[in-house]
Amino acid sequence: MAVEPEGLGARLAGVARPDSAEAHLSRYLPRCVHAQLGQPRPRQRRPGVSRFDGVVLLTDLAGFSRMTDQFSAQGPEGVERLSRVLDSYFGSMTEIALEHGGDVVDFVGDAIVVMWPDSGELSACAACRARPQATAAA
Repeated sequence: MAVEPEGLGARLAGVARPDSAEAHLSRYLPRCVHAQLGQPRPRQRRPGVSRFDGVVLLTDLAGFSRMTDQFSAQGPEGVERLSRVLDSYFGSMTEIALEHGGDVVDFVGDAIVVMWPDSGELSACAACRARPQATAAA
């Protein structure tokens, strides 16, 4: 399926059918990347860098290596349990970040990276409000 950049941007901006490939793709993109897809592009596409003010939160599970060892010692059932723990943790953290206006940028091992582009409000306040909830979710 060939997609024109302008058409993709318009559909991702809220016009996309819920079952479309573009709608599914948008679930896996931070909002800042999602928004850039809707902007007109020069004919020649090149990788680029966007600089902006904001706040980044990097958080991970304390004692994850020890926890991994303990679950691994239980065999396949332990690995499944560890997977459920991670799914629950990342799910809770993602919900908290999104509720506070953050963008989940990446998952790295047992860590999650969230950013808040500065929109004129104090982005650090959003990150600080999310922290106690994130601690409780872990």
